[in-house]
Amino acid sequence: MQLQQLLINLIINGLQSMASVNGKRELIVQSRVDPEGNVVVAEGLDAGIREANLPRLFEPYFTIRSSGMGMGLDISSSILEAHGGANPGLQ
Repeated sequence: MQLQQLLINLIINGLQSMASVNGKRELIVQSRVDPEGNVVVAEGLDAGIREANLPRLFEPYFTIRSSGMGMGLDISSSILEAHGGANPGLQ
């Protein structure tokens, strides 16, 4: 159930982040198995995130949107870690 919440958080966060973008919006969520275990990748094609904000995206209460609590990615990261996963952050 928590892994389902992880995916829902990633999808909702991505969609809400792209809501104000004009033009093409695309959210890609993939899962695959690699030699180290299951991998979930979420990426969006949008206006982008300022490089200065990248280190803070997974901090609690940090948001780049005008609304929201800034908890979505922090909660997702906590769920992932509780299931033995690791958040590699942004590349």
